[in-house]
Amino acid sequence: MSPTPGRFTKLSVLVAAFNEAATLRRRITRVLTTPLPHGLSCEVIVVDDGSTDSTWKIAQELAGEHAQVRVFRQRENQGKGAALRRAIAVAMQ
Repeated sequence: MSPTPGRFTKLSVLVAAFNEAATLRRRITRVLTTPLPHGLSCEVIVVDDGSTDSTWKIAQELAGEHAQVRVFRQRENQGKGAALRRAIAVAMQ
């Protein structure tokens, strides 16, 4: 069955993460286990915005465990807006 013209088929969840080691795994797991309408797939784009804790390591683990999770890293903290702009750019590719 092909998608109806004008109907979305993919939901992109954008996550700007800065020092979120304590909560990142739980947050992403909740997103991935949330039921979606029939025909809608989900991708999660995580941008680590220069975290100094183990956020990047956890994000990489999640990407290795779940094909729909993609992770990117900004070596220096550039702010939430910059992280979200990067995630948007990735989602639109």
